[in-house]
Amino acid sequence: VGFKGEVYAFEPLGESTILYLKVDKEILLIEVPGTLSVQFGELLEVGFRKERLHIFSKSTGKAIRP
Repeated sequence: VGFKGEVYAFEPLGESTILYLKVDKEILLIEVPGTLSVQFGELLEVGFRKERLHIFSKSTGKAIRP
């Protein structure tokens, strides 16, 4: 599964970095290796494995289980 998005913000944490990726009107948070170099406004194509996906309710903040 994959999609494209624009780097809206990023938060370096050492071994990992949290990317804030703007996809359409939504902001997705994605954890990537800390060695990944990104810039604001950069367009990225992101792929992931469904079994590693975590989805949370916007209204409650609770995890949504499949």
